[in-house]
Amino acid sequence: MYLYSKSYDVIVIGGGHAGVEAAGAAARMGMATLLISQSIDTIGVMSCNPAIGGLGKTHLVKEVDALDGYMGKAADRSAIHKRVLNASKGAAVQAVRYQACRDLYRKAIRQMVEATEGLDLFQAEVSDLVVENNQIVGVDTKTQIRFSAKTVVLTTGTFLAGKIHIGQVAQSGGRAGDNASESLATYLGKVFQIGRLKTGTPARIAKDSIDFSLMEVQASEESSPPMSYMSGPIDIPSLHCYITHTNTKTHDIIRKHMHDSPIFQKKEELMGPRYCPSIEQKVDRFPEKGSHQIFVEPEGLSLNEVYPNGISTSLPFSAQVDFIRTIKGFENARIVRPGYAISYGYFDPRGLLPTLETKQINGVFFAGQINGTTGYEEAAAQGIMAGINASLKVQGKDGYVMDRSSGYIGVLIDDLVTNGTIEPYRMFTSRAEHRLKLRCDNAHFRLTEAGYQLGVVGIERYQATIKEKEALSALLTKLEASRVSQCPVLLEKYPEDAHKTIADWIKRPEVSPQDLLSGDVVSEFSPYLVEMAATELRYAGYIAKQEAQIKRLAQASGLKIPQDFNYEVVKGLSAELLEKLEKVKPQTLGQASRISGITPSALSLISVYIKKQQAEVS
Repeated sequence: MYLYSKSYDVIVIGGGHAGVEAAGAAARMGMATLLISQSIDTIGVMSCNPAIGGLGKTHLVKEVDALDGYMGKAADRSAIHKRVLNASKGAAVQAVRYQACRDLYRKAIRQMVEATEGLDLFQAEVSDLVVENNQIVGVDTKTQIRFSAKTVVLTTGTFLAGKIHIGQVAQSGGRAGDNASESLATYLGKVFQIGRLKTGTPARIAKDSIDFSLMEVQASEESSPPMSYMSGPIDIPSLHCYITHTNTKTHDIIRKHMHDSPIFQKKEELMGPRYCPSIEQKVDRFPEKGSHQIFVEPEGLSLNEVYPNGISTSLPFSAQVDFIRTIKGFENARIVRPGYAISYGYFDPRGLLPTLETKQINGVFFAGQINGTTGYEEAAAQGIMAGINASLKVQGKDGYVMDRSSGYIGVLIDDLVTNGTIEPYRMFTSRAEHRLKLRCDNAHFRLTEAGYQLGVVGIERYQATIKEKEALSALLTKLEASRVSQCPVLLEKYPEDAHKTIADWIKRPEVSPQDLLSGDVVSEFSPYLVEMAATELRYAGYIAKQEAQIKRLAQASGLKIPQDFNYEVVKGLSAELLEKLEKVKPQTLGQASRISGITPSALSLISVYIKKQQAEVS
């Protein structure tokens, strides 16, 4: 075994979306960081659909960006199609979604990773973790190289004992064309309880074999806001997306070959997300539906491949050809990559601390699909938090745990470590109790200052955020002091409101903040800031109520539970609750309250015993 000469503070295993964010965060915090990937060429690769954002997901991207992560900037540098989702609804649940050029995104990530000071890359497959007295001290590779480290972040994605399924044929693989991580899976299986989950992908179709004239055009919305707060204007050509549908003929062919689908042969091993089922699962679950929508999305500016979003499948290749050619516009489709399902190993996230450190081995952190999540955005969110907390551990500091009321990242991690998951976890806005204040437009106001204090956010972003925060405060003060009568355009349209302050006027749902831009009242402020001020004012009353609720909950749920607390001394807890509490080991009463089956009376009993214990100690 060759001992590598340089020792590292943080080693990150895996170069996917979780891995690059973990490594980048650690390096920005001054850690000597090593990112080990099976292939340096695939760092930042988008394994499935090359798209970033969506409902709930954009919030995660914005929060990763607020902590100076890579994802938002890479999305802006590669966007070839943009959409605003939920535009007719309130700002709290609006989101943007970008279709990215696969090559441009990968190049952007690679460039940023290589430009990050203190971050080294190494190409190898990690086979073992080196542990001494329950403390991680390094990793070994299959090529007999040992790297020393104080902490390790595992971001294995779908590579951990990954298995690709097409019809009745199964083969080892982390994704099509890449080897699975078998040796590491064997090692982890001896230490951790590993389960299996499934995801899938549709066939890729040659663009020059598609008749787009038979499909509905979905044009790019160029006015969509950027993903990253720090992105300036970027000139990239935009491409159309298209919409088509399956039909009864399609469904008949799928039903005919259903018995060949590995999803139906091995339902438990190939448990996939309910909200993103394969086309055979859709046909099976919704027999009354005569068609299902397909979004036909480009893979890149110069690539002759499209991604037919909505027909993920693991049927035999012959069945894929047959059913795809029944779809309007795909009559002469030429498949260049078959669709497939992939099953992979994951770890029950209830075995993690809220910092994403494992309870079994000191200094080992898990992030991404290894924790049972799905999606690039969810992976990036966990990655940046794991990188931050690994760095804080090296520094001998307390971990950074984002509260559910501070960010969607906090919701994501708390859901995972408290309740675990039996299917790939995906973020939705409905999961966040405090979503009125957790909007895409204010992520930097919520998190950047904290990130700067942690050392993960640079001075340039921090100063820009503080400057904008001060400008917004000045604008809100001005709107509170100005009246409709001071703005000729408003006065002409709303003479009956002449006496009202503009702050009160703008709260009315039927008025448009754009009317303000034609006057002198806000001439010194950007349209973006005016829109944000309008949102703040419209939500102010609701947010005040929510803040009061958060404060009340914090007082009750902020009670810390000692990690060595013996739940068996609490009289009145059922055997089921005792088992769950011992497994999760919640750090606060609030976290305990979110464990499935916990009752208010049980929480009250635990609280009494904790306070009694504290009184005895004092």
